[in-house]
Amino acid sequence: MSSEPTLRTAIAARSRRNWFVVIGISFFIVAFRVLSLAPPLDGAFSTIERPSVPWVVAEAGGSRLRPANTLSAFRYAAEAGADMLHADLRLTQDGIVVAFGAQLLETQTDGRGAVEEATFAMLAGLDAAYRWRAGDAESFRYRGLGVRIPTLDRLLLRLEGLPWLLWLRGEGTALGEEVCSVVRRQRAESRVLVAADDARILQAFRRACPGVPTLGHRWERLWFQLYAWIRAARWVESPAVAYHFDVPVAGFDWREPVLYYQASRTGRTIFLRPKSPSTGTDAFATKAFGVLTTDPVAAVALRRQHLGVQSTDNVGATNNDERLEAAPGD
Repeated sequence: MSSEPTLRTAIAARSRRNWFVVIGISFFIVAFRVLSLAPPLDGAFSTIERPSVPWVVAEAGGSRLRPANTLSAFRYAAEAGADMLHADLRLTQDGIVVAFGAQLLETQTDGRGAVEEATFAMLAGLDAAYRWRAGDAESFRYRGLGVRIPTLDRLLLRLEGLPWLLWLRGEGTALGEEVCSVVRRQRAESRVLVAADDARILQAFRRACPGVPTLGHRWERLWFQLYAWIRAARWVESPAVAYHFDVPVAGFDWREPVLYYQASRTGRTIFLRPKSPSTGTDAFATKAFGVLTTDPVAAVALRRQHLGVQSTDNVGATNNDERLEAAPGD
């Protein structure tokens, strides 16, 4: 007889705990829903045309084949059949947007110090291929051949026919604002997709260039991933038109079709950055918009082999002399 009240008490206590869990989860979902409904930036929900097969996106111009983020690399990637060019961008001390990935100049050039602490005049004479080697090669094939750090102005002019994935590096909102100025000056709003890991830089760009499509920053990507997992991505309201994932990721099945379905339901899409060649093979079998690669030649061949298609039609590099004077240096 004495055990019956104890059993009832235990059941009641467990029931209360379960309700607390349910209420806690519900509060979390509702709270995020309310936060995600903050008014979006006007015009920031621009869409980009989806390709029928994943695009080959030449990361840093294809840094395994040519010196990263140089005009030589971007031109070679375009000739190899890349559909989109990816460039890392930083801001010099005097406010010039240049294509350079690492924070320190000595990682690739014959200079020293941070890019952000140098003026463009200081960068203009550096050898951008000084410390670059192709793959596992031992020699510096392009050292001393006049390879320079290019400006964003020059890249958008020299390769005017190709779409760009512009990745904003560094800190501070000035980079986002200046990239917007360059994009507008070169009338490239319709052919760039802008990304940044730092939410502050990306938000600065979005405020300056509403309507220009952007990738979600790391926190937007995390929330999308969480809500896609519970089949509720439509709840996530974000200015981003796409998200990128470095794959494979432990505990995350990036090959699962539902990820791409959830993205498409909200008018968004996915970019993948494979960490190995075998992963790259699987990436081209997904519904991703594009696959980032440091070897665009191999990627184009891989796509042709597995999907039976060649590169999508792209317009070749052009030179618009009308705006050439507005573009500082190569």
